[in-house]
Amino acid sequence: MIPPTAVVGFLVYLLAVPALLFLSAGTIAWPMGWLFVALFLGSIASSRIIAWRRRPDLLAERARFTQAEGMVPGDRLPAVFVGLVGPMLMVITAGLDHRFGWPPALPAWVQAAGGLAVTLGYGLAMAAALILRTHHEDTALQVGLPGYREYARSNRSRLIPGVW
Repeated sequence: MIPPTAVVGFLVYLLAVPALLFLSAGTIAWPMGWLFVALFLGSIASSRIIAWRRRPDLLAERARFTQAEGMVPGDRLPAVFVGLVGPMLMVITAGLDHRFGWPPALPAWVQAAGGLAVTLGYGLAMAAALILRTHHEDTALQVGLPGYREYARSNRSRLIPGVW
């Protein structure tokens, strides 16, 4: 069962992101801001509905991530930053950008090229994060899981069997 405090925290988060966006923008008359809110709320709601239907136990576990027992100490801070602090800073920055008009108007092809560059950069960053996270987890398993060190020595391709 998902703790009531986690449900309240989640609802506060769902309201805080749009509120921070429009407060930092200084207006609610911003169509692209509303589009972002719709996409944000739609993606969050759909992912939670899918998780609730397929794995309600996983949803309950993730709702209690701050109290998780046996969590590797280095995992708590990145989880809070990625799930809470990062998105909040992103929407505040986007709102301030809209309010103060920081970048000049750019041609569509420049915006598209920038979007492609950001997408590629994000993909590379995610790949690097996956590699680092996998290395960190593999190290933790070798230390904390009996027999894993021997398994790791005998099976070099653990991430993608037979490949890497």
